Order: sequence, then structure tokens, then C-alpha cells
Amino acid sequence: MPHFTHKLDLVFQTKNLIYRALENTSADKKFIFDAVQSGTASSALACPVLFLPAQTQRSADWVDSLLKSSLLAVVACLPGSVPEWINDAPGSKEAKALVPIGLLTLSKSPDSIAHCRDTELGVFIAEPFQNQGYGAEAVGWALDWAFRFAGVHRVSANTIAFNTRSIHLWQKLGFRDEGRKRDMIYFDLQWWDWCSFGLLQHEWVERRCHQHLITTSSS
Repeated sequence: MPHFTHKLDLVFQTKNLIYRALENTSADKKFIFDAVQSGTASSALACPVLFLPAQTQRSADWVDSLLKSSLLAVVACLPGSVPEWINDAPGSKEAKALVPIGLLTLSKSPDSIAHCRDTELGVFIAEPFQNQGYGAEAVGWALDWAFRFAGVHRVSANTIAFNTRSIHLWQKLGFRDEGRKRDMIYFDLQWWDWCSFGLLQHEWVERRCHQHLITTSSS
């Protein structure tokens, strides 16, 4: 039992990151505004909505929407000093000491299709922390949580064809290419395909077992 409970104590953290709930607070809304919407390149890559200047109310509305529509909505954090956007955050000193660097979401299916146990994964890492492996680490954790605790059967992921970084990430983590909707997204005088990927529970199990065997044999 102690070993089991110790494992549970570590569920919401990985080697470099700690995952806390996204909150309906001014601090988290400011993080979304500063880190997600204010980065123009990252904003364009994140989702296919109309490309507009960052707006505080839109960030606040997005947080409200995520909290209502998500099976999981967490902020990926590094332990460390307090960044500007959480200086006014309520809560413990421990919570304030976490540096938010990204956002992870898993969508909640409507009740009418909840029995299909499909969820869509969304991930964003703030620009100063990109290309350091945090995206793969965070998505790997989200997959573990989805299959181990939420009982989902498949995880879906979608992205615009020009977002080659995301496509590479999905493929690296074992997602299968499930096709594309041609010329679905209009951006900067060009039409782009909407690319779909998916990972099934048994594929995740096989991949995790393979990784465990490699780790065991090399230790």
C-alpha cells in the first residue's frame, strides 16, 4: 500500500514539470493573455480561429470555455521563481513558486456520445520554453492520465498543415495519421489542410511496454 500511495502522490508531475489545475483567476487569465494570445506566431499555430490582436476579454472568455468544456485543463509548470503574471495570484507560497509554461487540455464529449470515450488533446507551450522537450513531456503525461485514470479509448489531435512542429510531435509520440480535410483553413492568402491524428488505448499500452523494456534492458 505505501508503494501504491507513493505512486499516486507523483501522478501530477513528471521529470521536469508539475501539473496544476487551470483556475478561473486573474493570474491564469493573464498567463493565457501574455503567453498564448500575445505571441503572434504561436497564436497562429495554436488554433484556426480568426487571426486577431490579443484581447484580455477574449482570454478570459477562453478560460471560462475551457473550464466548462474540458475533461482535463491543466497548466504545465516548472518549479522556480515567480513570473510577473502570477505575482497577484491568491494561494500558497508553493503554488506561487510554480512557473507556468504551458497549457494542456482534453475535451469533454457531449453526453450523447460519452460512451465512445474519445477526447481531443490540445497543448500549448509558451515561446521562451519551446524546443526544450517540454511539449513531448507534457503530452506524454496527458496521455498517461487519459488512459490510466479517465478510461478513454482514444485520444485525438488535430492541427493545421503548416504546423509541422505539432505534426512531428504527434508522430513522435505514436499517433497515427488519420487523414485530413483539404483546404479547410484559410490563412494569409492560402488554403491549408486540417490534419487529424489519433492514438488508441492498446497502442499506448504497447508503446509504454516497449519503452519499459528498453529502460529495463539499458539499466
